[in-house]
Amino acid sequence: MSAGLQAGRFDPGMMAGGSYLPGQVEFGDKVTIDFERRGGASICYAIMICKRPGGRVPPSPNLQGDEHNVKMLGYKYHEYANAQQDLEEKGIPLPDKFKPKPSPKVPDLPDLPDLPGSIPVLPIVPAIPPARP
Repeated sequence: MSAGLQAGRFDPGMMAGGSYLPGQVEFGDKVTIDFERRGGASICYAIMICKRPGGRVPPSPNLQGDEHNVKMLGYKYHEYANAQQDLEEKGIPLPDKFKPKPSPKVPDLPDLPDLPGSIPVLPIVPAIPPARP
């Protein structure tokens, strides 16, 4: 385990979902652990609580990461994790704020005039390999 996690600190650059501390993990939790290899040892540097069967995923201690989630996605990580768990365990439909949003339509670019001195691009025709005897 990384020195930061051992000391009860998460990496402030991590998103809220990957900022849980070891003391927040309970028996039965479904977790994702990020680790790296250092000197032949696996070092855990991030913990994400994905589900807490029969319970609720707690809020992340990474308040800055949660604020970023709210700004970018409109919700906090633990709210999404609990809504997914409710769907799987109880059949409660996902609230609209968690459903995928359609991508915004990108406006078509206007046709650009040919620039003076530009060379037209011709398609490359694939070569036909010679027949094998």
